[in-house]
Order: sequence, then structure tokens, then C-alpha cells
Amino acid sequence: MNYNKCIFVGRLTRDPELREVNGTNVVSFTIACNRSFKKKDGERSEKTLFMDAELWGPAAQIISDRAAKGKVILIDGPLEQDKFQAKDGSNRTRYKLRIEYFQIENGKRQAAVSADGGEFAVNDEETFQ
Repeated sequence: MNYNKCIFVGRLTRDPELREVNGTNVVSFTIACNRSFKKKDGERSEKTLFMDAELWGPAAQIISDRAAKGKVILIDGPLEQDKFQAKDGSNRTRYKLRIEYFQIENGKRQAAVSADGGEFAVNDEETFQ
């Protein structure tokens, strides 16, 4: 059995970038996820993971419209590996999350959206489809 699903909650490090590829909207951005822990000596420490994320399809516009640098977002989906050649000619590997579901925190109201664009409100009476 194989299973590839990750969930991250963090803050956007930059505004989402929306582009069109072969007639399909694509949004990409990076989030910073902090992890606090205690060292052996009892001192508290923190590490930050930077995760690239990408969403294809109709919901890409929703992220572009509602998310901005500093906003908290929950994203989930499979982790993908991109292999590419850097400008210096070396081979590189990059990991990114292919978003299947996301939830944006916007003050009192949170929007939760599946990758196909089906949307519903969290902490609110309003529902979208």
C-alpha cells in the first residue's frame, strides 16, 4: 500500500502568484511552519520549515483573491518532487505540496475549499458551492 498526504499550517511568506498554464489557473506560494521544542538542556528553541505549495484549477483564483503575505493557511495534499537543473548546471531537487484542500484564516471568517473549487464557510452561517 502507498499513501502520500501531508498537512501543513503556516503563514504565507509572500503574496500568492497566479498564472495561467494551457488555459488552467495555477497559484503558487510558500508558507512558513514553525515548530517549538525543548533542547536537552531545557532551553526552548524553534525551527521553521518553508514549504512550497501549488494549486491547479478553479480554486487557484480563490487563494489569489483571499490570501496574502502573513495570512495563516492550512493546506493538505500529496508531496511532490521536482527535479531540475540549476543555472550553474547542477541537478537539484525541490519538494512542493500539491494542494487538494485548503483553509484560509481571515479574521472571524475562515474559507475552506477543496481543489475542485467546492467552497464552504467555517465559523460562519454562509455556505458556498
